[in-house]
Amino acid sequence: MRMLSVNTWLIILNVAVFALNNFVFQAVQWPVQQRREYFPGVTQEAVRLAKPDRTKLRSGEDGTLNYPLIVSQQDQAGRIWQTEVGQERFRAMRVIEAFGHFSLGKFWSGGEVWRLISFQFLHANLSHLVFNMLGLWFVGGLVEQYLGRRRSRSSISLVGYSARSHTCCSTWRVIWPPMRASGSFRSCWSKIRTRR
Repeated sequence: MRMLSVNTWLIILNVAVFALNNFVFQAVQWPVQQRREYFPGVTQEAVRLAKPDRTKLRSGEDGTLNYPLIVSQQDQAGRIWQTEVGQERFRAMRVIEAFGHFSLGKFWSGGEVWRLISFQFLHANLSHLVFNMLGLWFVGGLVEQYLGRRRSRSSISLVGYSARSHTCCSTWRVIWPPMRASGSFRSCWSKIRTRR
């Protein structure tokens, strides 16, 4: 029995992740923290003490979910005063996107190393998936034939990482988390071009 090529396995994985994300787990939303924003003039002490009030969820104009950041203080009479000092912004995402997208903050400080691999299997929509898989099918087969199974797998992964790092360096603020199987396709295409 003949083994499936690396290229075929990549296509199967990409289609499976897309199907799980968009059909099986479509209704499962997960809140992904984007950032904390503080009002002008808030002291460093207030920033340190601020806690999100999870009972007061607000919808932002840009589709985000916001929790107010509250600092609780007690006066000399024993009364507790709560002051809003900012907001914590979240975006609701499908669960596979939430745990698979590439985020430098979650990777470095959160230790979520799987994000180095998982983002390469995420696609924004069906046309993104179809065109990437067509490109991978046509170009990836040539690359695998030229480099062999092991070297083509390493090459596709390495260029996928470099495509992601290029986007991270060129864009400091990304509203939607990047989805980059396109990096794998770019890898195959660059191998074909350098072969000439």
